[in-house]
Amino acid sequence: MMSREARTEAALIAAVFVLGLALRLVSLSRQAVEHFDEGIYSSVLWYDAAFGTEYPQRHLYAPPLLGELIRLADLVPGLRGSAPFLPAVIAGSASVLVLWWLVRSWFGRSAGLFVACIVACSDFHILYSQMALTDVPALCFICGSAALGVSGVHFRSGWRMAAAGIVCGIAWWTKYTGWLPLAIVWSGTIFWWVWRGRREIRLDRLLRLLLIMGLAALTVWAPWLWQLRGHGGYGAVAANHASYLGGWTAWQRNLSLHLAMQFLLSGMAGSLSVGLGMLVAGCDRWITAKGSTWNQSGSASATRQGFESGGFPPRPLLLRYLTAAAAMFLIALSVWPPLLLCCLGIGGVSGIVLWPVLQRQFRRRQTQDVSPPEPGAWPFTGADLVCAPRIDPTLGVSVVITWFVGMMVTTPLYHPYPRLFLPLLASIWVASAAGVGWWIESCLSVARRPKPDWQSNRLNSAARFLVGIMLLTAVAFSSYTATDVLETTIFQDRRSLVTAAGEIARKCVGSIRTVAQEQLPPMTPDDLRSERLVVYGFGEPALLYQLNRLGVAVAPVSHLNLTSNEERSARVAEFLVVGPYARRTSNFWEDFLSHTGQFEFVGEVPYRPGAIVLLNLFSPRWLRDHPEARTQSLELYRIVSSQTR
Repeated sequence: MMSREARTEAALIAAVFVLGLALRLVSLSRQAVEHFDEGIYSSVLWYDAAFGTEYPQRHLYAPPLLGELIRLADLVPGLRGSAPFLPAVIAGSASVLVLWWLVRSWFGRSAGLFVACIVACSDFHILYSQMALTDVPALCFICGSAALGVSGVHFRSGWRMAAAGIVCGIAWWTKYTGWLPLAIVWSGTIFWWVWRGRREIRLDRLLRLLLIMGLAALTVWAPWLWQLRGHGGYGAVAANHASYLGGWTAWQRNLSLHLAMQFLLSGMAGSLSVGLGMLVAGCDRWITAKGSTWNQSGSASATRQGFESGGFPPRPLLLRYLTAAAAMFLIALSVWPPLLLCCLGIGGVSGIVLWPVLQRQFRRRQTQDVSPPEPGAWPFTGADLVCAPRIDPTLGVSVVITWFVGMMVTTPLYHPYPRLFLPLLASIWVASAAGVGWWIESCLSVARRPKPDWQSNRLNSAARFLVGIMLLTAVAFSSYTATDVLETTIFQDRRSLVTAAGEIARKCVGSIRTVAQEQLPPMTPDDLRSERLVVYGFGEPALLYQLNRLGVAVAPVSHLNLTSNEERSARVAEFLVVGPYARRTSNFWEDFLSHTGQFEFVGEVPYRPGAIVLLNLFSPRWLRDHPEARTQSLELYRIVSSQTR
């Protein structure tokens, strides 16, 4: 039977999970496939059946798991319109639980509650949880695999390592960077062994555990690796990925772009998550300690040593937690949540190493030791042991350090697509939660001791006064500089491309009937299917998906040698649509000009892409200096028969 403390924790996590799920579902009806890669993955819903094969070069973008999940979601009655987004919505919501479990195991109950709030309300994570992309599902599996792997090392469990490898293999089937858990767990545990672990486990046994994880992951991923033989093997995939490498010369620029995009995509929800996380974690820990010590027999002895008559923990400690929650929220409005969390992580990890409060708690949990830390101090209780880490915090810290350093070094080496920041952001979340958990327990540890003498008390009072002044200054400055605090991108409407696709369809029909678009009656998908036309798209898979949903026959092309002939033109009208991706393709304009006589301009349709798509096309500074770039256009051309040219 669950204890009262366990039931309370379960209820809090359930509430945070529901909050995260609600934030990901509330604007789902406003979502539409518009990102280039979204169009590639969603092509399973139309291209495969229409052409009897997969979308051209789909294997270069990702393994097939996400596409198959989208296909399954499409089979659920009533969910067809949302099918492309359901895998990411489910994985994004599940990430709240996965990261809570990971952090709770490594750094204790308070840290777990804090990270759950951060993930649930992260603007950046919510945005990608509403898109038909691989990044959020892969991150969910990566974190789950890392949690299982670290737990397998701690408990010396082969079956846990095998489970970690299986989940890693699933992540690998989702995204080609799904092998990251191997790098995270292997590097972190080796670092831990060199630092502390060599006193606890022999190197050969540790290597055997790591080998089990690696073999399990490779076994799960091997079938897809075998299937890649028909597409040039994994070498073709690696060569495609290498084309996105910018190298060390672009490292600093790419990192600055990633940070700028984080600041641009952070909003009210992310700032609120920091304060909410501190509020939930701090109050829960205070109430847990209060509820478990109100009737302890040691309270009278502790009071004689100078404790306040209110018992343990003292009421001013709760006020400190509440003040920290409010201050963190206000500061996050100004310096943005990712930067604040990074500072919390660096400070917290340093604190865990220098003042091992969490390690002592973990050892007490292992031995069920509830004795006072020193004579006259408040004793520990069963509730304190329940809140302690379940895994050696030094092992968790080692993994977090190598995770963060590894991702910090490698992420800016690639083209700065915003989604590539997610694994690095996850390490920041874990580190910051570790820091918050350490601070909460450190405050309790200090409050548990006997009251210091008069001289020390004066020094402590002066230190608290100085810290209070610094905190008030930071809060005042943040409140003054914070702007657009109510803005957020998580409720944005991404259906502009759907409207644009409808305009293109009507322009095509108007061109066939030689009438103005405004004179056409409203057209249903059945009406468009009866029209003898086909639209080719150059580098616009998302637009082709939207046109297909409207009932238009579509097909992707990778060249512009599309000359029609008179016989074919009599049977079907052919069109070419060109958008921002085509314009940014190397040598596109040279190719277009060499075939310009084959195309007759029909019209131009403007649309407004979502924030993620814009940041794939332009840097934040460019968007700031050129607001007109927020509106893109699609150009429609009719392919002219060779006999009439």
